[in-house]
Amino acid sequence: MNAELIAAKHAGQVTGASYTFSDKDVKQGKKYRYKVQVVKGNGTSEWSGAILVK
Repeated sequence: MNAELIAAKHAGQVTGASYTFSDKDVKQGKKYRYKVQVVKGNGTSEWSGAILVK
């Protein structure tokens, strides 16, 4: 989890954006799953589907 929210690149727009994350604590040969939590302007949130990284 990030300590702070990451501001949307296109807030309020239908178009998406690309974001990157570098995990500096990965171990070689392990599999990791990552998800993004989207926090909306009204305070509600939802999670993206997980992606698997080998």
